[in-house]
Amino acid sequence: MGYKFITLTFSLLLLTYTLAAQETGTLYLKKVNGKIGWFESG
Repeated sequence: MGYKFITLTFSLLLLTYTLAAQETGTLYLKKVNGKIGWFESG
C-alpha cells in the first residue's frame, strides 16, 4: 500500500511539473542517453 501511494504521488507531481514547464516554456523533461533530466530547450 505504501509503495503504491508513493509511486502514485511521485507520478502526479512529475506530471504536474512537466505540464507547468511546458506552459512556461522554460524547462522540458527529456530522456537522453538513458537518463531523464530537465532541459531548457525542447
